[in-house]
Amino acid sequence: MAEQRYTIIGGRFVLRQLERRGGVWHCRYRDRVSGRIYSRSTRERERRRAERAAVRIVEEHLQRTAGGRLAEILFADAWDRWLRDKPGRPATLRDQGAVGRVLARALGDRLVSEISHADLSQLFGELAASRAPTTLRKYRTCLRTFYRWCARCRYCGEDPSQGVAVGRGGARDGVALSRAEAARLLEAAGERSRRGRPAPPYLHLAVLLALHAGLRKRNVLQLRWRQVDLAARRIDIPAEEMKAHRAHAVPIHAELDCALRRALRSRPASCEGYVLGRRVGEVLQPFRTALRRAGLAPMRWHDLRHTASTWWLEALPIAVAETLAARRLQGEAARYAHIGFPRLVEAIDELPWIIPRTAASRRRADRSPATLTRKAMP
Repeated sequence: MAEQRYTIIGGRFVLRQLERRGGVWHCRYRDRVSGRIYSRSTRERERRRAERAAVRIVEEHLQRTAGGRLAEILFADAWDRWLRDKPGRPATLRDQGAVGRVLARALGDRLVSEISHADLSQLFGELAASRAPTTLRKYRTCLRTFYRWCARCRYCGEDPSQGVAVGRGGARDGVALSRAEAARLLEAAGERSRRGRPAPPYLHLAVLLALHAGLRKRNVLQLRWRQVDLAARRIDIPAEEMKAHRAHAVPIHAELDCALRRALRSRPASCEGYVLGRRVGEVLQPFRTALRRAGLAPMRWHDLRHTASTWWLEALPIAVAETLAARRLQGEAARYAHIGFPRLVEAIDELPWIIPRTAASRRRADRSPATLTRKAMP
């Protein structure tokens, strides 16, 4: 019989060997005083990280049961440990790390247990002069999550971020471009733009993907060729990359099809499978430059998705438009409407090109999908 491995923590808790359930490691530990057995999920899929998480869980339990005064730790050190311990997407953790650096300028050298509600209210009042209300709400959300973790670790007795007031600010309305404005933006983002510094080679295709497929910025920048089926005129976005956590299939418009084929023929050997030709971290600055070149007012990248949704709602039935945008239907339609992918392809074909097509592009668009293959796909 195999020997049971265990670890004694604090002379009170006995941590047993980890168990894997549902793809996630769980820990079981026993209180030697009361005899009670606890089972907790580490929320980790890798064993080494799960072992470290299990020890932290038991140590936090030991601190809670020990009572007495709170553990002393500086705000900046606690924030760094919180980020190391918490699961999350790398981009989310980087963003929360940036929030911590902003808050640490005023709170970094203070103990977590010494920070009061009045201190945070004063800090947010000072930040309101240089930050938008949406940014302040993001800071407050991070603080609330951070202080809940601190309470579990016995770094603080209560959450001082509760009740911190942040103004809502004015509502930010979306923008939808007309087709003429979208054509000017594409020309400014593509090879036709010759004034000043040339646009990055990936910008034209990225804008076209957002306008014809309605994809969010993250989906555009991370799109791989293995997700694109030119023969079936289909782009597949897995559930883990979608905001609603539901897989989504996007039909490819004829204009987008021509652009994807050009990109496929000219893709560099080091593209790593990215449709844009390389890994692109941020597209905001070249997008703003293209807006200025096109003579358009400043707008968000997400407004390109607003533009696509507006075009679809103007030309197509609402059930089809909402399905194209990967939004859940409301009311009885959510239960009984099931729009198939062939209908989505027909709907996309009803929409015009943004830039009038040439004779060569018309011949490419009129080719039968049955004659297309994926031999050139990596």
